[in-house]
Amino acid sequence: MNAAERSGGARRPPWHVGGLALAHTFRSLRHRDYRLLWLGMLASLTGYWVHFVAQGWLVYQLTGSAWLLGVVGAAGSVPSLLFALVGGVMADKVDRRRLLIVTRLIYAALALVLTLLTAAGLITVWQLTLIAFLSGTVLAFDMPTRQALVPSLVPTDDLPNAVALFGMAFNGTRVIGPAIAGALLVSVGPTGGFALTVVGHLVMVVMLAQMKATPVDALAPSVGMLRSLGEAFAYIWRTPRICGALLLAAATSVLGMPYLTFLPVFAEARLQVGAAGLGMLVTAVGVGAMSALLVLAAAREIRHRGPLTLYGAGAFGLCVAAFAWSPSFAVSLALLALVGVMTSVSFSSVATVLQGEVPDALRGRVMSVYILTWGLVPLGQLGLGAVAEQFDVAVAVSVGGLACALLALAIWWRVPSLRSDAVPTTP
Repeated sequence: MNAAERSGGARRPPWHVGGLALAHTFRSLRHRDYRLLWLGMLASLTGYWVHFVAQGWLVYQLTGSAWLLGVVGAAGSVPSLLFALVGGVMADKVDRRRLLIVTRLIYAALALVLTLLTAAGLITVWQLTLIAFLSGTVLAFDMPTRQALVPSLVPTDDLPNAVALFGMAFNGTRVIGPAIAGALLVSVGPTGGFALTVVGHLVMVVMLAQMKATPVDALAPSVGMLRSLGEAFAYIWRTPRICGALLLAAATSVLGMPYLTFLPVFAEARLQVGAAGLGMLVTAVGVGAMSALLVLAAAREIRHRGPLTLYGAGAFGLCVAAFAWSPSFAVSLALLALVGVMTSVSFSSVATVLQGEVPDALRGRVMSVYILTWGLVPLGQLGLGAVAEQFDVAVAVSVGGLACALLALAIWWRVPSLRSDAVPTTP
C-alpha cells in the first residue's frame, strides 16, 4: 500500500479553534494499519500502567523497603540500556509486525506467570525482580521495532502526527491504567492487575495479526555498528545544541524520573492514602502530561523549542522537589499534575529539536542515543533508593529534582545556542 492509498483520499481542512487544529491532531487514525497498531497500544499500555502500580504496591507490601522498590524498578529498566541497540538492528532485519507479535506473546506469558505466582501466594521479591528484568529485555526489542514500523503505516507528511499520537496513547493510559489498578488493588489485590496486563498484551497481538503491513527488506551490508555509532557521537560532541538537548534528556531520566518508583512510599508512609490514593497520584501525572501533549500536538505552531527544552527540564525538577515535601494529598495531586505537564514539555521539545535539526544521514543513530537516555533511569533509581534508605524518601526525591533543575540552569549558561531561537548551521 503506497502513501496515496493510505492517505484515504483528499484531506479535509482542519478545524481551527483558538489556534488549535482539532482535526489535524488525530488525522493519522484515518490509516487502517496505524489505527490497529494505535488501538492495540492503548490496550497494552493500559495493562502496562496497571502492572506498574500493582508491582510497586506488591514489592512495598512484601518488603517495606524503598531500596528494593528501586532494585525492582531498575531491573525492568536496565535491559533498555543494554539491548536497545541490538533491538534496533533486529528491527531492520526481520518482519517488524511479526517481531512485535512475538514480543507481545512473551510479555503476556511473563505476566501470566506473575499472575499465577501471586494468586498462589508464592511470589517473592527475587521472582518479581527476574520477571521485571525479562520484561525489560523484551521491551528493548519491542520499542525500536514499534518506532521503525510506524513510517510504513502512514504517509510521510502524517508521520509527525502519528508519533505525537503515540505519546498521547502513552500518557492517556497513564490516566486510565493507575485508576483501574487502584480499584483492583482495593477489590481483588495485585493478582487482578497482573491478569489484566495479560489481557492487554493479547489484545495487542490480535490487532497486529489483522494488519496488512508488508515486511521490510533485510538490512543491507554497511559499516560496523561501532563505527556507525562513533560517527553519531562525534556529531553530537561537535554540535553543542544537540549535545545540550541530549544532556537535558539524560538528566531528567536519571535525576527526576525515579520519583515514580517511590510513589508507593509516599502513598503509604507519608500521605497515608493507601492503594486507591497511589492510583490517583500516578493518574495525576498522566492528566498533566496528556493535557500538555494535546496542546502541543494540536497547536498550529509551537515556537522557541530550544528554550522550551531548558525551561521544561528546569521546571520539572523544581516541581518534583516541591512534591517531595508536599504537606497534603490535594497539594501532591496538583504538583504531580504540573510534573506531568513539564515532563511532556521537556521530552517533546527535546525530541523536536533532535528530529528537526539532525541531518537525515545521522538522525536514526542520534535518536537511538536519545532512546538510550531513557535506559539511564536505573542509575537514578538505585542511587536515590540508597539515599532514601539512608535518610528519607523525601530527601532522595527532592535532591534528584533540585539537581535536575541545577543542571538545566548550567546547560542554559554553557550552551547559548540552545537558549536561542536560531538554529545553528550544521557542522
